[in-house]
This record gives sequence, C-alpha cells and structure tokens, in this order.
Amino acid sequence: MDDGYAIAVAGTTIYQAGCALDVKSSVRKMAVFQSMDEGKTWTRIMLYNNAGVAKAIAVRLGGKPLLFAGGQATAHNPTKSLLFKSMNGGATWSEVTDLFGAAASVNAICFDPSNSKRVLVAADNGIWLSEDEGVTWTPPTQKQVMSSVVANSSKPGQFFAGSKEGVWMSNDGGRSWTEYGNGLTDRDITRLEIDVKNSLLYAGTQHAGVMRLSLKGQSK
Repeated sequence: MDDGYAIAVAGTTIYQAGCALDVKSSVRKMAVFQSMDEGKTWTRIMLYNNAGVAKAIAVRLGGKPLLFAGGQATAHNPTKSLLFKSMNGGATWSEVTDLFGAAASVNAICFDPSNSKRVLVAADNGIWLSEDEGVTWTPPTQKQVMSSVVANSSKPGQFFAGSKEGVWMSNDGGRSWTEYGNGLTDRDITRLEIDVKNSLLYAGTQHAGVMRLSLKGQSK
C-alpha cells in the first residue's frame, strides 16, 4: 500500500506526496504520485532510494511546471531532511542537496503567487527562502519548528507561517518575520489556511482546534 501526506493541484493534474512500499526491500520510501484524471488513477513519478516520507509538495501555477517535494529520511540517515525539485512537471527530479545541514524535516512548501520565482520552505529549523526557483537559498531568521507557510494572494509578498510558538507574518516576501499572535489561546500551530475573500486566516492548533484570525487592517 502507498500512503499520501500532502496534495498539490495544477488544473486537472493532481500531485500527492507520501511514501511507497518497495516490495523488494519491504521498506517505505519517500515518493510522489500523479493523477491526470481527477484522482481516478495514479502513477508514481518519484521514489527516493532510502526509507523516508514526503510530507510536503507544491506546484507553481503558470509558467514552466515547477514542482518541489520535501520530507525526511527515516532510516540509514535519520537526521537528513530532503527537498526535491522538478522542472518538467515531475518527469525527472533532482535533490536540493545540503540545504539544511542538520536534522530538519520539510513540513510545508509554498510558492509566491505574485512572484513565480519565489518559493518558501517551512522546516524544523525555520523558513527557507529562494527567489530564483530554488537555485540558491536564504537561511531562516527564525530558528523555530515551522509547520506551515501560506501566501496571501490578495497582498503581494505577504506570507504567514505557523510554528510551535505561534503565527508569524512577513510583508516582504519572506525575508523578515514578525509575530502575529492576535488572541491565540494555543500557540502550537499545525496548519494554516487563508480565506482571501473574507480576509481571514485559519489556524489549526494542537490543543484548541481551529482558530480564526482577521487579516483586515494588515499592511502590505
């Protein structure tokens, strides 16, 4: 059986990050799957050599079909985080090597809808930023376990990130971050989602369910 942890959608194509059982070794390995018929059938388009799981995936909408998938190895090198990149919609993949330099699971990936070359990666050691399609990366300024990162498509360059210590906001494309608590009763954030139409940020928490925060009045 194969397992799925995260989904990205580009038109009629669906990508799923997870892991697949290697029948020869009976080991679950980091994998990416693709469906081109609304999820009726799936094809595995990536499989990592060692045991691991892909926890995050993102696809760029518009332009060249750029994909990122990330997770963590779980055997042989259990402290190695993994980030993979595909420039052709998943046909071939290359590993983004030596990005983290320490144990740091990749937990979420987000493209900037206002800048097609900018991508942010939420990892166990902070938010990593690339502004050239993942060729070079800026290390985190916030050394925290980041569980989620989302872009506010109504305000170019605005991002929100969730951590075990609360919610953080960036108004400069992810270069710098400020705390955005605004009434959180549980600061252990597991997931973030934005309702652009109603200017609301939803935060899934570890112990207090889902909380709703208003984004009205936030500067660009």
